[in-house]
Amino acid sequence: MEARTLTQRAPAAAFRPFIAALRRHLGGWGLIAALAALPVFYAIKDLSSGYQTGIVHGHAVVAHNLTLLGTNLVQGISNGAIWALIPPEPAGSSSGSCSR
Repeated sequence: MEARTLTQRAPAAAFRPFIAALRRHLGGWGLIAALAALPVFYAIKDLSSGYQTGIVHGHAVVAHNLTLLGTNLVQGISNGAIWALIPPEPAGSSSGSCSR
């Protein structure tokens, strides 16, 4: 069976305004919500289950704090600032490190 033989079903008329509003709302705030949810998830995970910070006398040392999350945030901001300083290549120029 070919894909073109199947007809696409449109959503029911009652759900169209809801779907349109959902798309409008998620289109503007979806990425921001997803990016804000990740640090919250990792903060809860670090506080509840902890993470291994080392080994002492053959036993794992587990820390339950936000040090790792803070370190990751600082390194991410630093790396983003470094990438922001690199100018983009002009259009039409060849990419590569060796130019002749």
